[in-house]
Amino acid sequence: MTDKNAIGKKNEGNIALVGFGSLEPMELDIISKIAGAYAGKLQERGNYVSMRLVLHSHKHAQSFIHELKAEAYMKKGKGATSGKEIILSASITDRNLFSALSEVMEMLLHEAEHKLRTSEDVGKDMLRNQKKNKRRLEE
Repeated sequence: MTDKNAIGKKNEGNIALVGFGSLEPMELDIISKIAGAYAGKLQERGNYVSMRLVLHSHKHAQSFIHELKAEAYMKKGKGATSGKEIILSASITDRNLFSALSEVMEMLLHEAEHKLRTSEDVGKDMLRNQKKNKRRLEE
């Protein structure tokens, strides 16, 4: 038995949409395009593997409140197969589904930048640069 609200849809950006079954096809298409655009941005920042979006909608008076959770999986390292897997996660609650999607994806982008910036290789380079700057100031 399958749940109508649990779409296991995967599109070209390896994005799994769960809980989006109650939406109109046009809304689902827009969500797929927005998520795909952000998947491309994540790919530019690192070795993006896949993403999972989970939606829970609750009726509140005359409108709906949307709980959106997102997880992105990336590989740390230069090669696509090398490195440790990084899991990025973010969640938000909003009345507007599209603004919630945009905000949660921005959170993932910021977290990806932070995790990649604070990785060992980049961290060592940052320490070297700080030492060089400190020496220059002392001279």
